[in-house]
Amino acid sequence: MTFEGHAGPLAAKLERPEGPVRVAVLFLHAFTGDKDMLAVARIARALAARGAAVLRFDATGLGESRGDFAKTGLRSWLADALAAAAALERAARAPDFVAGLSLGGTVALAAAARLPSARGAAALNAPERPAHLLSVLPGLDAVRRHGAAPVEVAGRRVRLGAGLLEELAADDPAAELSAAGKSLLLLHAPADDIVPFAEAERLFARHAGPKRLVRLEGGDHLLSVRTVAETAAAELASWAGL
Repeated sequence: MTFEGHAGPLAAKLERPEGPVRVAVLFLHAFTGDKDMLAVARIARALAARGAAVLRFDATGLGESRGDFAKTGLRSWLADALAAAAALERAARAPDFVAGLSLGGTVALAAAARLPSARGAAALNAPERPAHLLSVLPGLDAVRRHGAAPVEVAGRRVRLGAGLLEELAADDPAAELSAAGKSLLLLHAPADDIVPFAEAERLFARHAGPKRLVRLEGGDHLLSVRTVAETAAAELASWAGL
């Protein structure tokens, strides 16, 4: 399926249960990833098998979605997520929860804070603040000098824009969700070598609403091990009341 994002059509997949839709979940992929990442697809299908309608989509300029990724940032990704929430409502029901992997989890916090229907957000291997990426991404000096430059992220070569770096440094979606008083589920692999487990602990400590922190033993940053993704799906389902 497709829907209109902030800058044009976006590609999406809707996983539906065989029976009635018990909850609806909007799922955001990792930074520079896409809706068909192994963990995202596995978790979405597992949730659908338990009664959830799950929408996963390619953000602007990624996967099958059109647009220039170098001109995007956290705020345009959030705009895409809010448009995806509207598409999910049209196709099934308004999202009860927003979930995301890595930086997608960070954007999920902001989306859940702003969506009246959302009861909470789930962040998988997400940093406490977006600024964490500024310490782990290579080649950012060239981005700052030229306004945009190619950077290698998780084995992919993509062009990043300086606007994104500014938003990474300034934005704090965790504060938005905490202020909204909504529920927060944190799923994090202790062995994550991109976003350390301490990031989840700091996120947990800061959140003022209902919260839970789960260790995903044996997982890597992108939760590429099937059994770990299945554990994450089971935790998400339990938290969502499935």
